[in-house]
Amino acid sequence: LDPALDLTDEVCDKGAAITAPRIEKLLEAEKTSDAKKLYKSAKEVYGTYPELEKAGKEIDVVSDIVAKRKALKESADNARELEDIDQKMEIYQNLVDSLPAKQKEVNDVASKAGVASTTPVKAAVKSFNTVCQDITAARKLVIREKAYEYKEKIGEVFARETPTTGSGKKG
Repeated sequence: LDPALDLTDEVCDKGAAITAPRIEKLLEAEKTSDAKKLYKSAKEVYGTYPELEKAGKEIDVVSDIVAKRKALKESADNARELEDIDQKMEIYQNLVDSLPAKQKEVNDVASKAGVASTTPVKAAVKSFNTVCQDITAARKLVIREKAYEYKEKIGEVFARETPTTGSGKKG
């Protein structure tokens, strides 16, 4: 709608009431840019309403959580591409060590905004926690890979035949 239109209060009330759930659905799908556009236009057309203010807070929180999740996932993807197992293990260990602080930060952001219990924020937090679990699982796989590397080295040592010197049964 064009913001220049002169709408009645009843139309604005209903418009804001309809727009807020749509913004929430966009946020649940992590379409934050679409949600921001809809929020901005709704605020221009309908004005300030509690439903829209809540949606604005949700947009900010979900955008922040999605950005943190993408950064974390990018770090894990970079580690996954490395060839050196020791380097990979070190990066994954650093990521895993930082996870509790990052999860607390995500929960604090949602709590401070007062929208931690809303569906879009819960979905974003769940998605963030899933990435955290994936990183922990990836670290375990790298540790297992390193263990197999050690097992192969040990097997090579025990499979080696010692040279005979002439003493003993076969010498």
